[in-house]
Amino acid sequence: MKRHTPALLLQRLFLVLFVIMATLLVGYAIYHPCQRLWPLKSFTLVILILIILGTLGLLTYYLHRWSAIHLHLLSLFNLGLIVILACLALYYFKAQPHWDAIICSNTAYHLYPQFNWHDVTAYEHNYALNDYPNNLGLIYFEACFFKLLAFLNIHFSITQAYYYLPPLNIFLLISSLWLAYRLLQRHCHAYVAALFTVLSLLMSAFFPAVTIFYTDYPAMLVIMLMLTCYDQLLTTHAWRYLLLLGLITIIGVIIKFNIFIVLIGITIHYALTHNWRQWLGKLMLLWLSLIILIPVTNTALRLSTGTPAAKYGMPVIHWPLMSLNASGGYTDAGEAYTERLKARYPKQTVAKIETKQYIDIWKHQPQRVWRALQAKVSWVYSEGTYQSLKYCLVSPLHQPRGLLKYCYGSQRGYFIYWCSAFNLVVWLIVLGGVWYRLFQRHLTITFWDVALISVFGNMLFLLFWEANSRYMFAFLPMLLMLASVSLGSFFLKKKT
Repeated sequence: MKRHTPALLLQRLFLVLFVIMATLLVGYAIYHPCQRLWPLKSFTLVILILIILGTLGLLTYYLHRWSAIHLHLLSLFNLGLIVILACLALYYFKAQPHWDAIICSNTAYHLYPQFNWHDVTAYEHNYALNDYPNNLGLIYFEACFFKLLAFLNIHFSITQAYYYLPPLNIFLLISSLWLAYRLLQRHCHAYVAALFTVLSLLMSAFFPAVTIFYTDYPAMLVIMLMLTCYDQLLTTHAWRYLLLLGLITIIGVIIKFNIFIVLIGITIHYALTHNWRQWLGKLMLLWLSLIILIPVTNTALRLSTGTPAAKYGMPVIHWPLMSLNASGGYTDAGEAYTERLKARYPKQTVAKIETKQYIDIWKHQPQRVWRALQAKVSWVYSEGTYQSLKYCLVSPLHQPRGLLKYCYGSQRGYFIYWCSAFNLVVWLIVLGGVWYRLFQRHLTITFWDVALISVFGNMLFLLFWEANSRYMFAFLPMLLMLASVSLGSFFLKKKT
């Protein structure tokens, strides 16, 4: 997709910014890897990274000699193997759920018979409406799913209800990967699409994560549906795809708010690759509709619960303020602090108090901000399991014997090292691909810049928001697509 000079200048500026930020963040993560799950050593990680990079380089060189039909068969084999491994992981990584996932499931279980919020427990009511109404969309989805099971005459108790949900993750995972694969087939050489399936198979965090039904896999599918709709919009220019994109965005924002970043990426890309007479009307319609419909949808959800606005959720500043603690992520102390303030003051007053504290910390305690950023960067970029092992490490339903002890048992360091090294390899390949583009004489704006802008936006967002490695999980297919295109660019030119 070629465009006029100002757009290309902006594109080059963006690529420079991406290179600077990604080099700093990924470089720090390699030098100071996360120690939460295992005492990772930087030197060992570097050796593993070099071995994986060398192996992938040889594989890429070898695959680009294959015929299209053989590459397609390899891709189908890899995707089928991913389904098999996900099904095995669903059994062998099964654990007693904790934290948000089980609270949402229990709330949905009490809610589904009559959809009456008086039927849920006081704790669930406080969690879902006073503290975390951002999970309300997920709770309603789970309640509708339980209603469907009851309609099909499937009986289950509250302790059994949750275990009906994780199998949905396999469908969400393979659907997301299939949509990504089809996009790569449309825009790239067949071997780049095949490389994507290889990288997806090697991204081991996908598999233990299927045991945890939360917002991550639904958000992943929504992101890929948004990209697919946008691709169809670029191809057909049909208004129905613009309307469908808006509808998917509304659903996605209800599930996970940072999905909005993808729409921003789509907007920037569309504006840079089209004449303003072409994009102004469509984008204004899309954004004005969303500015109206998203608040209306959120208000409708709140009204369905009978909760007054003054008690509904935490102030937005609560999350950036929490991000300035020593870990850069969620803490019980941070939540308890805001809860105490909410018990004494109106929500608007709490927001003003915490905003003032947030500004004061940035102005007067730069060392605290720096330490929080360091901890967060290490956690987000070098913790390659994306928190998918957290249930297995706390309460596994299968004793870690045999191969399982190398995943979440006494020898889990092998699995954690692999996940962390491979995750960093993917980031380094993406970074290398951007470097490669910067040194090209004729720079063009490609379809994949939508994904690059979206990933960059999420990186910026996580610097200022309470975060951990799981918050990047929904963007993994995008990241793997970018890595595949980057690897492929060293051998063949892309179609777009």
